[in-house]
Amino acid sequence: MASEAPGHTLQPTALVHEAWLRLAGSQQEGWENRAHFFGAAAEAMRRILVEHARRRLSAKRGAGAEHVALDESILMLATPPDELLAVHEALDKLTREDPTAAELVKLRYFVA
Repeated sequence: MASEAPGHTLQPTALVHEAWLRLAGSQQEGWENRAHFFGAAAEAMRRILVEHARRRLSAKRGAGAEHVALDESILMLATPPDELLAVHEALDKLTREDPTAAELVKLRYFVA
């Protein structure tokens, strides 16, 4: 925690408590020695800090935004289905012969 930025919202006591809850709730029967325990504790704390950082970053990127269901009826195929299936089969054959060329065709056809 000493290397964390000032104003970090996760307090050291809360971090230790959360780590202990994870360690006590794990399937671990017993610790081999002090080094094993402290290693597991350090790993638990690292994971807690990473999860906390990810939650904070996701909040900045619209974590609270309203989720809108995608209506598949608005997706229109610009290519007729029979042509799309023919391209799919041709790509499968090309992939077996030349995977690099198949990847280029796929990118050109579907992305461009």
